[in-house]
Amino acid sequence: MQRWRYVAVVFFIFLLSDYGFSAEPAVSWLGPVGLFTQPSANTFRKGEAALTFSELRFMQDNNDSCVKTTSISGSFTVVPVDRLELAISTRHEMIQTFPMYGADLLHDISVSEIIGDIKYVVIPVEPCKPGLAVGIIDLTNATDVIAGHDTERGRRFYLAGTYEWATLGVTHDGQGIQGYVGVDFTINTNIEFIYEYSTAPIFPRALPHPSTDVNCNMGLRIHPCEIPNLRLDLAAVGDGHFCFGFSFSQKFSLF
Repeated sequence: MQRWRYVAVVFFIFLLSDYGFSAEPAVSWLGPVGLFTQPSANTFRKGEAALTFSELRFMQDNNDSCVKTTSISGSFTVVPVDRLELAISTRHEMIQTFPMYGADLLHDISVSEIIGDIKYVVIPVEPCKPGLAVGIIDLTNATDVIAGHDTERGRRFYLAGTYEWATLGVTHDGQGIQGYVGVDFTINTNIEFIYEYSTAPIFPRALPHPSTDVNCNMGLRIHPCEIPNLRLDLAAVGDGHFCFGFSFSQKFSLF
């Protein structure tokens, strides 16, 4: 029932918004150009790059315990040739596990990873025309295991389609085929509203396995007119227990 409220809020904002095609693609929180956590079929122009910093907080639980995850990452994203996008990120994750009722710390894990991503745009996104991209998240499988625990993440192949304000993606990894959907539409010239729903979250699903395997994020993407090519993201992050996501990214031209 709670998720239907979120869907209703998204639909209400959609009706009130001056929605339309977003002309300027932006980097996700984790490197690939896209929405908050998932890649889209958008990318930069040849020679463009971006530096991104993100801090995300996320909570999962089941009947016995809860897990609090803090993820801090920095990314460099570049398009060296037309349609080819490369990203490299460093990510530091801090994971704490507590009993559902109690303050005793069961696990306290900290891990750092270097992650590489690649995307190729098969069909570029254009106004009134859908785009299509293929890619790989976490080329070296760096996020597969944390302290001996399977995170249900790791190397992930994806196919993403984007049409104006909507993105639909399919992923494949060690857990099989999963998917995600996202909407991105303008509230005014400098503010976008973004909503994501994914069955393949980027957060580790371990210590313990949570009661739900989905992730939904909802928030704003701001492009301050005073600072060209800067974007700020503020979002609620979670699976019903919403926490916090913050990110900023600066785009620039290399050549």
